Amino acid sequence: MIALVLSLVGVLACIFLAPIQSHIWNAETSPPLVRLASANIQAFLEFRAGVFAESSNYYFFGRLCILVYVGLLSGLFYLRKVSPMAQIARREFQAMIAVTAIAACGNVLAYWVAGFYGEIFRTIGFRWIEAPALFGIMIVSLLLGRKLLKNRDERVIGAWFVALPLLMICSAVLFKYLPHGPLLPFSLLVCGLMVGSSSSLSWLEKIPERFQSARSIFVLFVVAMVCAGMMQILEGRIGVGQAAAVPLKLDFRPYSTITDLTQVFDAYGTSGRTLYVWINLVDMIFPIPLSLCIGAVAMRFCSAVGLPARIGLIPLGFLVFDVLENSLMLVHLSAYPHMNATLAAVTGVFTGVKLMFLAVSYAMFLIGLVGLALVGLMGKRVGVSNQGQV
Repeated sequence: MIALVLSLVGVLACIFLAPIQSHIWNAETSPPLVRLASANIQAFLEFRAGVFAESSNYYFFGRLCILVYVGLLSGLFYLRKVSPMAQIARREFQAMIAVTAIAACGNVLAYWVAGFYGEIFRTIGFRWIEAPALFGIMIVSLLLGRKLLKNRDERVIGAWFVALPLLMICSAVLFKYLPHGPLLPFSLLVCGLMVGSSSSLSWLEKIPERFQSARSIFVLFVVAMVCAGMMQILEGRIGVGQAAAVPLKLDFRPYSTITDLTQVFDAYGTSGRTLYVWINLVDMIFPIPLSLCIGAVAMRFCSAVGLPARIGLIPLGFLVFDVLENSLMLVHLSAYPHMNATLAAVTGVFTGVKLMFLAVSYAMFLIGLVGLALVGLMGKRVGVSNQGQV
C-alpha cells in the first residue's frame, strides 16, 4: 500500500510540475496546453516568492521532481516482487530499475546539488546523466515490451511498453520540457500496472461491484439525475440583475483563478452566494451515485469482454476531485471577499482534473452501455442458433 501511495504521489507531482517547469523555461513560447493554465501557474510562482524567497522558481519546483522518481522506483521495486512480467523479462526489468535510478541520481545533481554548488552540476546531472538515462529508459522499454509480447498472458502489457517510447516523445513535445514531459507517461504506466496488481485495492474494487445489478445501476442513475436537477433549480434562482446574464458556473471553468472567483461571486450577490453554498453541498452528493453507476456499468462490460475489472475504478477519480473542488469552493465562499489566490489556483486545477475524469467517465458509460447491449444481443443470437440446430 505504501508503494502505491508513493507512486500516486509521483504521478500527481509530475502532472503538477510539468506545466510549471515548462512555463518557467519557455516563458512566452510555452506550448498551448501550458498557456491555458498560465494564470494558475503565476499564482504558484507568487506563492513561492512570498514563502521561499531565497530560492529561484526553477530550482524550487525542479527539486520537487524527486517525488516523481521516488514514485517510479517504489513502483518498479513493487512490481518486481508481485508482477509475473518481472520474472518473464527478468534482465530487462532489472535494467529498467537500474537506468531509472541513474536518471534519478542525475536529477538530484541537476536540481539539488547545482542549486547550492554551481551550474556545472546542472550540466553534469542533466546533460551527461539524466538525459542519456531517459533515452536508456526508452531503449529498455522496447526490449522489455518485445520480450513480453512473446508471452500470451503479458501481450497487452508488452504492447504498452513498446508504445512507451513514442508516448514519452509525444509528452516531451507537448510540454517542451525535460525530464518532466517524458516521465509523465512512464509514471502513469507504472502506477497503472501497480493498481492492476495490488491486492490492497481489493476493498475499493468491491464498492462498484456491489451495484452491478441492472436495478442498482438504474437507481444510482436516477439519484444522480435528481441531484443534477436540484442543482439546476437552485442555479435558476440565482439572479444577477436584468441587464446581466448568469456567469458560467465555476464547476465548468477549468484552471480558473481568483479573478474568475471574484467575478462570479460579485455577480451572484449575497443571496446568490448563499444559493451557491447549497449548490456545492448538493454537488458533494452528486458524484457518489454517478461514479458508482458508471463504475458498475464499466465493470460489467469489462467482465463480459475479458478486460480487467479495475478499469471501473476510473470514475472514482471524478468523485475525489469533485469533492475536493467543492470543499475548496465552500472555503472561498466563507472567506469572500478576502480569498487566497494560491488556493483559488489550486481549485482551478482540481476543476480541470475533475472535468478530465468526467469526460473519460461519460465515455466509459456510453461504451459500457453499448457494449453490454451488443454482448447481450450476440448472446441471444447464439442461443437462438443453438435451438435451431436442435
